Amino acid sequence: MQLEGNRILSWRDLANAFIKQYQYNIDMAPDRTQLQNMSQKEGEPFRVYAQRWRELAAQVRTPLLEAELVDIFTNTLQGAYFERMVGSVSSSFSDLVKIGERIEIGIKSGKIQTNLGNHNTSKEPANSFVKKEEGETNAVTPKGRVLEPIPMPYSQLLTYLVHNGMVTPRATKPRTAPFPAWYNPQAKCEYHAGTEGHSVDNCQSFKNKVQDLVTKKLLTFKEGEPNIQRQSIARPCGPIYGC
Repeated sequence: MQLEGNRILSWRDLANAFIKQYQYNIDMAPDRTQLQNMSQKEGEPFRVYAQRWRELAAQVRTPLLEAELVDIFTNTLQGAYFERMVGSVSSSFSDLVKIGERIEIGIKSGKIQTNLGNHNTSKEPANSFVKKEEGETNAVTPKGRVLEPIPMPYSQLLTYLVHNGMVTPRATKPRTAPFPAWYNPQAKCEYHAGTEGHSVDNCQSFKNKVQDLVTKKLLTFKEGEPNIQRQSIARPCGPIYGC
């Protein structure tokens, strides 16, 4: 209503004026890095945190796929929540919230022990992490490390990386009871040559490997497609590679 009539001669003029006025909403929109750095506040109910995180995620451009929502949100969790949900095969954010609420009930009832807050029950130093061999099933992520989201499923990326000699699947020793919370006997990981217990999309070891490649600039993504620096790698030889 405040626009000067003699400056608006067409619908295009009106549209351009509107965009100019409200462009700041796009310029100030949150990004994936902000989502990755969020965390549950002390005493904040799980559903409240999930809703707060999801509302911010809805403002990210371009919109996140459901699988990416689940992956990034899971990586923001801490303590008992992360330990029990990192291997979840849930494909929807709403299912993940339900699982989180069950864990919250278990924590409040004392059935689930938690390391949230300043209490560190681990025998390792607070700023350290358990180092595992590269091929070990679901190796943990170093504390404080941020895994950059990728624009495609990890299972699809694995096929590409294997074909281009960037990674080599290797079998690991099957786990025996008692199993960790993330263990899923129905899932198999192609990165670990079909080892049971988790899928490629929930394989923390493979995600760490991908992040290493991204950090070293050996792997990049353009328009949703992976790209590798071929001059930086040596292609392995064997029947699977045709040599």
